Amino acid sequence: MKRVLMIGLLAAGTILGSGCVVWSLYPWLDEKTTVSQPALAGIWSDTNKNSSAVFTPATNWSDYSIDWHPHFCRPSGKPEKYEASVHDVDGVPLLMVGTWKEDVASPAAMLPAYLLFRIQLTNSSLKLFQLDFATFEKRARKSRLLLAARDPKNKDGPIIVTSLTADMTAFVRRNLKDKTFFSAEPLYSFTKLAGAEGAAGLTNAPAQAAEINGPAQDKPQPSPDPLSTSSTSNTVKPKTQ
Repeated sequence: MKRVLMIGLLAAGTILGSGCVVWSLYPWLDEKTTVSQPALAGIWSDTNKNSSAVFTPATNWSDYSIDWHPHFCRPSGKPEKYEASVHDVDGVPLLMVGTWKEDVASPAAMLPAYLLFRIQLTNSSLKLFQLDFATFEKRARKSRLLLAARDPKNKDGPIIVTSLTADMTAFVRRNLKDKTFFSAEPLYSFTKLAGAEGAAGLTNAPAQAAEINGPAQDKPQPSPDPLSTSSTSNTVKPKTQ
């Protein structure tokens, strides 16, 4: 089982990482806490981490696909793909990022993986704060969350939560008011690139696009997935267990 967990982790990609991170096998939150967040759509760049990300909305403003470019400040080459959803839990904005469904279905990635971030978002900046690695295991064991066995020789190895969504949601609610639940410093600090909505091909965004792009213009209907030649959308909500 431990070997299978590590295979799933390695296939999860750069944003999920392989050390000093906390991730889960089931979604941290369910659809009940999702919220609309149109400002997230566009191309974001973190020059300090030499990374960029393209957030493309699905049929609503709470669910997104992410094209992650871990070694480029601007999108270039073949990206890593993730799916994400925006949540509001007791007034705290959160972003849940998960492995792309097609990766999970492939032989190389046997298990899904989900990260949870607290976010600070404006029209031009996005900061992602990860769960505090140093204190998480103690909190989890106190709340009797289920954790995968860790290598005692590797204290910086990932913490993997195996509890179901309902238990993790309750755990998140209990700890949100603690300022040390998430790291004090952001893991990523993104700036939205100028003209990012158009550059990302986001003309197929939901009708609420008028909120950030002004009144909609009469244009031919684009293909359902602006980042793909496919005629079907690749973005789906993660299923809760």
